[in-house]
Amino acid sequence: MHTRYHAKSNTLIVGAAFCLTATALPPITLAETTNNSDNYSANNKNTAALPAWTTTLKRYSIDQPAQQQQTSTLPFRTRIRGGVWLSAPTGDLRFGGPAASDVSVEDHLDLNNPQASFTGDLTLDFKNNWKRWQLWFDAFDTSQDSTTNLPVAATVNGTSLPRGTRVQSSFAATSFGAHVGYDLFENILELNEPDNVSDNPDAELRLHVIGGFRALNIDESFSAPAPGVSADYDEWHAIAEAGGRLSILVNPRESPWGSLDVSLNLLAGYGLSDGDLTTVDLFTAITWQPIPNAGFSAGYRLFDISLDSVQQSNGSNFEADVTLAGFFLGGQITF
Repeated sequence: MHTRYHAKSNTLIVGAAFCLTATALPPITLAETTNNSDNYSANNKNTAALPAWTTTLKRYSIDQPAQQQQTSTLPFRTRIRGGVWLSAPTGDLRFGGPAASDVSVEDHLDLNNPQASFTGDLTLDFKNNWKRWQLWFDAFDTSQDSTTNLPVAATVNGTSLPRGTRVQSSFAATSFGAHVGYDLFENILELNEPDNVSDNPDAELRLHVIGGFRALNIDESFSAPAPGVSADYDEWHAIAEAGGRLSILVNPRESPWGSLDVSLNLLAGYGLSDGDLTTVDLFTAITWQPIPNAGFSAGYRLFDISLDSVQQSNGSNFEADVTLAGFFLGGQITF
């Protein structure tokens, strides 16, 4: 009897203490908790009206990751494209000035067979206050060589070569370009509703004016071993360029097929070094990105070179009117 009574007394004491504690705390209803949570989520300011235990949630607020993401976002979008350019030169070469013969690259020297060459470009599209600006870097490297018999007689560096002379020749061009572009109108095509304009519209039509510089190396050699005639030219040239870029981006936000980017670049260049050098660079490409960060690119590039009154290694004049042209196939990554 005594033991049972002692246990019952302990139970009553614990129960009384629990009741006193419960009456000392303010009642918290479900509605109050919901309202306080909403106020914290919406304003994140008035924490005095919240229960003390809710202040510990501040460090785990859902707003924190978004703020961290904004501070870590780059101020520009980067696009890297590279691939194979099946270039083939056409045009004429002249060794030795006005008295020399025009030697056809494709008909006389058989240098117009398409060769797999490297081409690539890097584009930085700026955002926010600089969103109209763009930096564009590109490069290509192409070369051709052949050994053939001259189908016609020709004069090279003052020496007459009869028809059927065995000749060896090569032509190579390497280029690095750096340009700045400015978007004149931002997005010309605005397919969104006026009250629903976003940073990622369904379609964009942009026109950039472009200016910049290019370093171009032209390497040409010609030799006829039997008569002992040779001609060589290997020089770098600095070129100032200006032109434009027209691009159309179709990026439906609800489409499962990804985005499609069509671009057309046209640049005209003038040589800043010795000699009379002009260039025209035409590049058009279609890029399909089935996923946001990678895609496939295909297009066509034409690079025209007109070089006059420059000296070969032996001091004779050299002239070239050559066009490098061919299809391009590659890939692109965006981040």
